[in-house]
Amino acid sequence: MEQFAADPMASFPKASLGWNEMVAAHRFFDDDVDWHADGAALVTDAAVHGSSPGDIVLGRHDTTGLQRPADQGAGTAEFRSSARHVREFTYAVTPERTPLGVLNAWMWARTLKNEDGQRGGPKESLHWIEGHERTAEAAPALSDTRLVYVADREADLMPLMSRAQQLGTPANGLVRAKHNRCLLDGHNLWPHTTEGMPLGEITFQIPTRKDITARRAARPNATRRLLWPGAA
Repeated sequence: MEQFAADPMASFPKASLGWNEMVAAHRFFDDDVDWHADGAALVTDAAVHGSSPGDIVLGRHDTTGLQRPADQGAGTAEFRSSARHVREFTYAVTPERTPLGVLNAWMWARTLKNEDGQRGGPKESLHWIEGHERTAEAAPALSDTRLVYVADREADLMPLMSRAQQLGTPANGLVRAKHNRCLLDGHNLWPHTTEGMPLGEITFQIPTRKDITARRAARPNATRRLLWPGAA
């Protein structure tokens, strides 16, 4: 595992020191793993023993894909959105980037599109709701720890926000806005969050791209924190 961690993109032969290690690595990854085997309990235990009271634990949710050559009948080797076999992970970490474990894993194979370009089966957006549910389930055992479910623009869904409210918001939510929603006071979301003085500034490195030279850039933070209704 240390050799794979040192060079995650290495092939099995390159990461292994000899034939025996390569065979052992294949055997390890051939083991059946139950991705739904009480992941919440694992993270809860790690958070209880690895964090002091009052700490924040982030449940960071995002998508990855398992891609193989199309001639193997398992999807394409193109960009992730084209991958047929998809993984959704809710990964628990501290703000200091200390990993605590996988809180939830949602795995499925996309059905092929029909002649109208539509896919059958359940909506893929359901995984965002499940990710928050697993985060919320860990909250009762972590009364002194603030859990925050973190997701990107795909999670800006009313069903997700409604589900969080139904659960009593045991965990906070931080979702990147996709829709300029109407607020209760008649204002819209984006002007509401950007009015006033910035709370701070984020500095980041923009990498080199076609016709663009690498450079450092800065932008202000939003002036307001928007959490689930009823959240602390």
